[in-house]
Amino acid sequence: MPPAGGKLLLEMATGTGKTRTGAALIKRLFEANAVTRVLFIVGRITLANQTGV
Repeated sequence: MPPAGGKLLLEMATGTGKTRTGAALIKRLFEANAVTRVLFIVGRITLANQTGV
């Protein structure tokens, strides 16, 4: 379930899998019908490709 206010910030160190962790978290939220839309911003196309979407 998303936190109160419907916003979430994921902060992790470099090289710890932020993109894949974020994508997996978003997938779980959609599967649980906890969210209906998500804004996922990346700075590089290679990061977007890592999400598997």
